Amino acid sequence: MELRKIKILLEKYECCETTLDEERVLQAYFSKSSVPQELEPYKQMFAYYAKASNEAIQQPLKVPYQRHRPKFWVGIAAAVMFGAFVFNNLWQPKSQFSDEELVVYNNVRTGFSILTTHLNKGKRQLNVLKLFNTSITKGKQQISYLETLNTTTNQIFNLKLNCFFII
Repeated sequence: MELRKIKILLEKYECCETTLDEERVLQAYFSKSSVPQELEPYKQMFAYYAKASNEAIQQPLKVPYQRHRPKFWVGIAAAVMFGAFVFNNLWQPKSQFSDEELVVYNNVRTGFSILTTHLNKGKRQLNVLKLFNTSITKGKQQISYLETLNTTTNQIFNLKLNCFFII
């Protein structure tokens, strides 16, 4: 019973679904001297984890000194960008389009917005079709598996029936 429980916990551990308490149970189980042969690699792995958790860094870490000069250049770059923005907006010529042209432009822009909305809806529907296609592919694979199983089963029954009639 305990071995079965340990195997279930190992499956959960490999899928990263165990709690800390479950990991402690595994650690305690693999710290015992007698472990089944099939679970021997896990014993070595948990022994390594136990050893590594007790190790400490012997030398202090040296953090290199970093100069803070780039902040100065970032400020200068921001000031230049701000100046370019202000200069561009102050010296930009006014719109040369008539009111009628602006109305046409806004209508075309609205039409493109509606078109994009419908294209996005179509794209979502294509995703549904892709999911359906994936499901059909999986179904074909399962049918292939069942056909192989059926062929094998028929061969076994034919052998048994042939043996039965020979006797």
